[in-house]
Amino acid sequence: MRRAVKASPRNSHPIRTASYADDALLIQGAIAGQGLAIVRDVYAAQALEAGSIMLAIDAPMPTPASYFAVIRPDKVKAPKIAAFRAWLRREAANLKQP
Repeated sequence: MRRAVKASPRNSHPIRTASYADDALLIQGAIAGQGLAIVRDVYAAQALEAGSIMLAIDAPMPTPASYFAVIRPDKVKAPKIAAFRAWLRREAANLKQP
């Protein structure tokens, strides 16, 4: 992950981030502009339908338990979000390989 956001131990500092134990709170955090949320598809459906959030990764990644990476539409092109999306795609692609 550090490479995805071009951070190294020398120039990175711990960042305080919000942490939620509930997908509904994660979605509310994304709606409030607090960042990207990775949540179960069924929990994100209503906010996606309302346009409050959008899929941050537009390619499906089927798993036994589907998840969506969602974010506010006006934040999707932020450089750190783009770097995270690229990293997440690479990691998902690596999981598919035997």
